[in-house]
Amino acid sequence: MILLELNNYMSSNTEKMISILGSSYLQPIADLIDKSLKSKLTKRNAVIALHDDNIYSVSIILLSVLMVESYCMRISYFNPNNKKTKRKTTPEYVKSIYPGFRLEKSLTEAFVARDSIAHNHLWTLDFKWRPMSLKKHLLTQKVEIRNIQKL
Repeated sequence: MILLELNNYMSSNTEKMISILGSSYLQPIADLIDKSLKSKLTKRNAVIALHDDNIYSVSIILLSVLMVESYCMRISYFNPNNKKTKRKTTPEYVKSIYPGFRLEKSLTEAFVARDSIAHNHLWTLDFKWRPMSLKKHLLTQKVEIRNIQKL
């Protein structure tokens, strides 16, 4: 009898929860940016990124894009007229909601980078070192990119 009353109470007092996690990524993104800015600066070249640059930038890109997607889902949920269709990419969806949005190409680039990272796309890069040149009183090596191919 008590169990039945409890079940009736619970079924009549239901609550709705919406699981949008986008804001949960803000602090980890800020922490990663802070750590990357505090990492030791060493000389780089045009072809190879440093280990610290890679680990922090990859994580920042992934979390940032996940955050944008999460907020887009929230907008879509609360605005039935702005439903995200399968035909639109997230950057196109943001542009359709905010016509003045001028960073659609940059946001698309972030999503392409995310896809490359998350799906572990492999790329080959053919390059040729050019002779050293004097530029702004520093000796730098020039790199000529010959071919970039997605495997």
